[in-house]
Amino acid sequence: LDWPNDALLNLVPLLTLLDTIQRLGTKPQIVYFSSGGAVYSPSQNRVPYRETDPCSPLCSYGIQKLAAEDYLRLAALKGYLTATIMRVGNAYGTLLSQHRMQGLIGVAVSRMLHGQPVRIFGNPDNVRDYVHLEDICSMAERASIPHREFSIVNVGSGRGHSVNDVLRLMEECHGRPLAIQHDESYGGGLADWVVLDNTRAMQEFGWSPAVDLRSGIEKIIAGWHAPSAADATA
Repeated sequence: LDWPNDALLNLVPLLTLLDTIQRLGTKPQIVYFSSGGAVYSPSQNRVPYRETDPCSPLCSYGIQKLAAEDYLRLAALKGYLTATIMRVGNAYGTLLSQHRMQGLIGVAVSRMLHGQPVRIFGNPDNVRDYVHLEDICSMAERASIPHREFSIVNVGSGRGHSVNDVLRLMEECHGRPLAIQHDESYGGGLADWVVLDNTRAMQEFGWSPAVDLRSGIEKIIAGWHAPSAADATA
């Protein structure tokens, strides 16, 4: 089983917060960042997931996220708080450590800019819904205003891009070919297709993503400054 030793510990901070909220009686609005990729049941019909679709997580991370959603739903039902659950797609928008195992775009662009091979885990035809951090923050701002007692909203672009699509865009934006390193030791159990329907976000929150994938990758590259000789000797 994919069951990390700290699985229960990951829920403890949320449960502690809910206990404190109940005792204080302040009834705050909670915005919770859940996962649009890990909570839904696998589907082969290639139709973007809607918030009403079945949830049967296949990994511990997804189980924890769904459990957190249910605890918040219960707290809202009891009148302790109001909550908006944001089921976020694959977030990107900043450089990440070159040694991370997750965060395809942030890690891959970082390795590309440092002249290192881009490591690919699992099937490069796997499709994900990438959403820029600027758009996520925009949605979080809207979600911070109480909308209803409890609501769930997908936060994604509504479009799918494969790993190969991302690599191609990186090459085009950087103007250089990539060195690719396939790693078969990790990623074999990844879902092959996850795209989110963002209709509810548009209709109920007036939100739609403003940063397309190409522009988002260009923003990351443009914000990077190559180390200078002075940096190396500092």
